[in-house]
Amino acid sequence: MPIASKPPTSSETAPSSPGDVTRIGGDRIPYFRLFLGTITFALVATELVVTVLSQFFLGRIAPDYLITGAITSLLVSSGVAILLLNLIRRLARTERALQRSKNNLNQAQHIAHLGSWELDLNSSRLWWSDETFNIFEIDRDRFDASYQAFLALVHPDDRDALDRAYQASVAQHSRYDIIHRLLFPDGRIKYVNERCEHTYGTDGQVLRSIGTVQDITKQHLAEQELREREHELDIILENLPSAVFVKDAEQLRYVRLNQACEHMMGHPREQIVGRNDYDFFPPDQADFFTSKDRVVLNSGTPLDIPEEPINTPEGPRTLHTHKVRIVDEEGRPKYLLGIAEDITDKILAEQALRESEQRFHAIFDAAMDGIMLADTATRQIVDANRSMARMLGYDLRELKGLNVRDVHPQDALPMVTENFELQRQQIRSTARETPMQRKDGSVFHADISTAVMSLRDREYMVGVFHDVSERIIADAALRKAHEELEMRVAERTQELSDEIAVRKLAEAKAEAANQAKSDFLANMSHE
Repeated sequence: MPIASKPPTSSETAPSSPGDVTRIGGDRIPYFRLFLGTITFALVATELVVTVLSQFFLGRIAPDYLITGAITSLLVSSGVAILLLNLIRRLARTERALQRSKNNLNQAQHIAHLGSWELDLNSSRLWWSDETFNIFEIDRDRFDASYQAFLALVHPDDRDALDRAYQASVAQHSRYDIIHRLLFPDGRIKYVNERCEHTYGTDGQVLRSIGTVQDITKQHLAEQELREREHELDIILENLPSAVFVKDAEQLRYVRLNQACEHMMGHPREQIVGRNDYDFFPPDQADFFTSKDRVVLNSGTPLDIPEEPINTPEGPRTLHTHKVRIVDEEGRPKYLLGIAEDITDKILAEQALRESEQRFHAIFDAAMDGIMLADTATRQIVDANRSMARMLGYDLRELKGLNVRDVHPQDALPMVTENFELQRQQIRSTARETPMQRKDGSVFHADISTAVMSLRDREYMVGVFHDVSERIIADAALRKAHEELEMRVAERTQELSDEIAVRKLAEAKAEAANQAKSDFLANMSHE
């Protein structure tokens, strides 16, 4: 609602009552005037009859004039009355038509949430339609059509902008069109769209403003929600790792794309929007893209392209592309939506994984030691190499269906179970000289080195089995040889001990003989 150049005061010509706000002039004035006219003519006719009768009784007129005068007076009064009654009927019909038109207008305004208003800037009179009162939620009997009353409903943050817009439209002889908010005492907010045009006098001064006010709260909130959703969608699209693009259905020109698509194509979106694939890719690739786009647009069936080669500024890449048709309200193709995931790194990683697996299996199968993979929960053997199968005497497929306990002697299972649990807990990494049982029941021994690993959320133990049977035999032979050597050494030592004892005895005897001889010679010399 426009704000007058200055608000009316009690001393100015603002409406003095709520009725002045809703209408200019009373609707019943024409009927009242006709009623007064009818009464006046009736009084005149009555007065004329009375005058004629009084003149007759005074003897001033003849009897025939009396009859003529009375008849004339009655005819005049009757004719005037009939004329006035006809006029009243016509006015009543006109009023009913106007009332129907007014009711229809009010109903139309109510349906459209569109009110009308008129502001006389000379008198500061303000007129509102019924729907305007409904929009502003104002009781017409309590509204004084003042600047303050109107301003109190306008949101404080919108008042200055509203006033500037209205004053500018008046000064520039232009239409007034603004959206602003209404703030209600309970805190509710409405959004209204006000429009008006101005009437100017010959001197260029504005005389009145006539306009409309429409409640667009639902529309505004819906548009606001739509903008918020579009903003959220933009955030999602811009942060998707996959390239997302939209093309028009007619010329397949790009109309929208995200940051990932910009990066993939190597150009900013400003240089991409409005152009097609032939502007960025070799003709053969552009032909391929276009043909697939047309298939989707013509069939309406989404298309999935697992591997789509593409040339980019960073070199050849491979995309996994999904394309979908978007139609308008009439079901006609309008856009093509494409989602492309760059799977180049994935393909290279899968290729590297395959090569790594090939190398692993080559090493796995070529290893001299046996290698076995067992589920730590069930202790089922899930994989093994050929050396393990040969070591145990099983076919490789047979071995994969066995349990750990099936490849050990029954009497060794308590020890094997204890070692398995210690190795699972990584308390012990090697179990030495573990008894192993072949398919034919024969037993050999192996050193088992283990490691725990996780695959697809399950825990497995990898064991490397080194057959130590020859080492055990060699160790036994070595121990036997050592024992024999020790025995021989002991025997020889004993022999040497005996020889030393004999020698010492002989030496003692010789020493004793020498001593006896010396004693004899000494005795002889004295004699």
